[in-house]
Order: sequence, then C-alpha cells, then structure tokens
Amino acid sequence: MINKIISFYKKLYRLYKVIQCEGFRGVKLKIANLLKFELAKLTLIISKIFNKDEVNSAYGVKFKANYEDLTFKFYTLGSYGFFYSTFLNNIDHKFYFLDIGANQGLYSIIAAKNEFCQGVTAFEPVSSTADICLKNFDINDVEEKINLIRKAISDSNGVAHISIKENHSGVATIAKANTSFSGTTEIISTINHVEIDKLFEEKNNIPIYVKIDVEGHEEVVIKELLKTHFSSNIKNIFYELDERWHSAEKLSEMLETNGFELKIIG
Repeated sequence: MINKIISFYKKLYRLYKVIQCEGFRGVKLKIANLLKFELAKLTLIISKIFNKDEVNSAYGVKFKANYEDLTFKFYTLGSYGFFYSTFLNNIDHKFYFLDIGANQGLYSIIAAKNEFCQGVTAFEPVSSTADICLKNFDINDVEEKINLIRKAISDSNGVAHISIKENHSGVATIAKANTSFSGTTEIISTINHVEIDKLFEEKNNIPIYVKIDVEGHEEVVIKELLKTHFSSNIKNIFYELDERWHSAEKLSEMLETNGFELKIIG
C-alpha cells in the first residue's frame, strides 16, 4: 500500500515538472506519446502472435520482424522517444542526412521520407544488421534515396574488431573503453576522414545533419567528421553520450570550439 502511495506521488511530481518546464502543451504531447506507446505495444503483441514478417512502429515506420532483438522492440514501441524523429520530420529545407551507427535504419528511413531530404548516407558495419537495414529501406520504399556503407568510421582505413551482443544489435561497439558486455566479435572495415570526404564530393553547400550512435566511439567519429572538407556544411550533430566511456566536458569543448552550441536532450 505504501509503495502504491509513493508511486502515485512520484507520478504527480513528474507531471508537475512537465507542466513547469513545458506547460500544458508539454503535458498534451506526453499523453499523445504515451498513447502511441500503448498502441505500439498492442501492435507488437498481435504481430508476434500471428508471426507477421513486417511490423508497424510507433514512429510510423515499418520494420522487418526481428522479434528476439531488443533494439527492434525499442524501434516498434517508440522507446527512443520522439524528439529526434519529430526534428527530422520537421526539417523544411534541402538537406543531407548522415547516419553513423544506423543499426536497423530507423532514423535513416525517417530522414529519407522527408521530401526535402536530398539523400542519406548510412554507416552500419555489422553484416547481419546491415542486411536487415537494407530490407527495412525496401519495405519503406526509400532504398533509392539511401546509400548504405558497410563500414565504421574510425581514425584509420583498415579493419577492427566489433563486439556484438546477441539479441541486442544496438550495443555493438568498436570502442576499447566500452566493456559493458562480453559477446561475439566480428572483423569489420573502417574508414577515416579521407575516405569519408570522397563520399561527399558532390554535396555542394547543402546543410548536412548528422546522427551518431556508436556506443563509446563518439569522440573518434566526431574528430574525423571535423577533419573533413564538408565539415563547414554540418549544421547539426545529434549524438549519444555515456560518461562511463568518455568525458562529456571534453567532447562539448571540442564541439563548441568548432562553432557548435550544445543542448542536452533527455
């Protein structure tokens, strides 16, 4: 009984904080997102019961069924939140999208569906995940707009060992500092800023939006991006940061030195 009372007051406090920070519009958005989540949960359950090959997600994107994978479940339920998907949907000028650590293609697909998107370059080095990524591009009719690169961005052109966790494709990493799990490894190809430049030789001066999710390798990736000839075209970088693996202050300082303004989301 006491636990239920504590839980109730915690929910009230969270609601108060939302109203305080975002107003009643924020509350309305939270409720809408909660309804999306509940509907997606029901859709996932029904799809699994009937063993459907394709599953609709809370993001309005379809995915090839991959029921045992935790990242697939996060995709379908909308567990990554809607800040960045809404951001990509609302870009209203010509742009290119660079998806580093594309996994099964959620943000590449969302960007490609935006009519203003001129093209997407998606990096996914894990062979089995890249295969699923391609199938998801095809399911959503965006395969012609996306160039999938089966390599990882690093500080050299060569090969590396990537750690892979069974049933959770989203935590694959080549970062030596990331020892959060022990799994199987795969040898993958890596490219640095010299080879990346070749992929963007004809991108002109159109703004480039970047998403980075590389499980502890973010600092290396950003350093390589800032060395490219097209770095001045990069308008926005959205990246995940885990302070177990590197310093938030160091990365922030590097970006601010190069003209970026930092904003923490979540």
